[in-house]
Amino acid sequence: MISEPQSVDNVYSRAVAMSAHADLVLVNAKVITVDPRFSLARAVAARGGRIAMVGEDAQVRALVGPDTRVVDVGGRAVMPGLVDGHAHMDREGLKALLPSLEGCACIDDVLQRIEALVSESEPGRWIVTMPLGDPPQYWDVPQNPG
Repeated sequence: MISEPQSVDNVYSRAVAMSAHADLVLVNAKVITVDPRFSLARAVAARGGRIAMVGEDAQVRALVGPDTRVVDVGGRAVMPGLVDGHAHMDREGLKALLPSLEGCACIDDVLQRIEALVSESEPGRWIVTMPLGDPPQYWDVPQNPG
């Protein structure tokens, strides 16, 4: 059975009925709810790592207790947390097709790897490799020792 989307008022009523204080309250916000109507609200409360209430500042402040952290976000946008756990599929696919420079610790290592690839390739073919370093930032590029 599919339930109807909860309105901001229904979420407010449910949260107040629960009566426990929030761990975190964000006020003075532009809360992008990402509900089916993309409703906007002004505040959000969280308890135990989960959203407990979304509504207007005064409604959400009803869940503030002595240990609640209250943050005025200054009108900034707040939206549900997004965890970007996706793979960059083009890069993941290319790893299976292109030679890797993994394990190269210096410029000489890179040159030796490229030389080996050239010796295995047809004359005139391009040698294309994956970037040097560890994805996704490739920050740990080996330093030239000399």
